[in-house]
Amino acid sequence: MKLFDSWLVLSPILVPFAGAALLVFLSYYQRIKVQQRFSLVLSILQLPLTLLLAWRFSQKGILVMQASNWPAPFGISFVADALSVLMVVIVAMVGLAVNIYALSDIGKDHQRFAYHPLYQLLIAGLNGAFLTGDLFNLYVWFEILLISSFVLLSLGNDRAQIRGALSYVLLNLIASAFFLMATGMLYGYSGSLNLPI
Repeated sequence: MKLFDSWLVLSPILVPFAGAALLVFLSYYQRIKVQQRFSLVLSILQLPLTLLLAWRFSQKGILVMQASNWPAPFGISFVADALSVLMVVIVAMVGLAVNIYALSDIGKDHQRFAYHPLYQLLIAGLNGAFLTGDLFNLYVWFEILLISSFVLLSLGNDRAQIRGALSYVLLNLIASAFFLMATGMLYGYSGSLNLPI
């Protein structure tokens, strides 16, 4: 049962991440209809998985998964507590709604430039940020979701869109630098970056 709990904690990250990798392959062959359907299936699948995670949390309490069974200061921790479970359920619901809306709103030109893999990568980054139990890994997941959002913002050829994307990138690079410096200083002060459970 411990393996099931570990997989369940990671499923909101693994499903969109693996789906994004498969969607990259599909986008290489320009299969837009297949990409749309597969991305929608991924979004639909994430909702019952996150609800199952919420049910499991209500039964067992806080679920902790240590990557490769390394202890907490050395290994990567993923934690499903009340806030993180609530947030991944919200991401799954909103993500499904956005995916349904995108089927009719996002143009085929944008979809050709890997919209669907980037969208699933954005969802994986959000879920990773909510489920991480380590401050440095929070920074890593932020970067994953920011990189995918940078590319999603700049998919069009509109000059105003490119200008807005550049401003967004610049502000986020400055914020990321401050976040990384603060993380380094906190590690130097406390000797650990694990978030309290």
